[in-house]
Amino acid sequence: DTPDITVTGTVTADGLTVAGIIETTGGTDINMDATASGQLMLDGNGYAGAIALNAQGMNIYTNSASRDLIFGTNEIERVRIDGSGNVGIGTASPASQVHLAGGVNGTLRVDTTASGYLDLSMYSNGGFIATSAAQPLRFGVSNAEAMRITSDGSVGIGTISPVSIGGHTGILTLYGPNATALVLKDAV
Repeated sequence: DTPDITVTGTVTADGLTVAGIIETTGGTDINMDATASGQLMLDGNGYAGAIALNAQGMNIYTNSASRDLIFGTNEIERVRIDGSGNVGIGTASPASQVHLAGGVNGTLRVDTTASGYLDLSMYSNGGFIATSAAQPLRFGVSNAEAMRITSDGSVGIGTISPVSIGGHTGILTLYGPNATALVLKDAV
């Protein structure tokens, strides 16, 4: 019979030491234990991390707040979670909770199937915020809408229905605390 494990290294009473690569063949898995919990520790030269399974799910972590968690493709870094929990996409030094860096033209897109998308973009000539299709761009405070920009470029502050005058676009409608409207429009 072929043995279940072949060792090129040292077997001790405390465990198994392998000098070289550990691999499986034939599409088999590496199981940590029979109870679907446990952890795979990776340790090298004082740096450690682990993949752990528990009732909450799969946890991937490093051993220290001074160690970052880095994800990549084709051996190129794509996403980093630093020791303080900041997430960087396209940057190795995230300066905020979520830091997107995309060179000269970086875009963050939030998609929903019900209402299209919202793009937050930064270009060499300034920033840009846009929604898809005919969706208005809305701003709010305390979960209440305070300002709206409609698809025709009209702006409403204190109203969700900017006034339309004779087909003019780019109209500004302001409502004060006493529901008094001030309407500004382009020249006729």
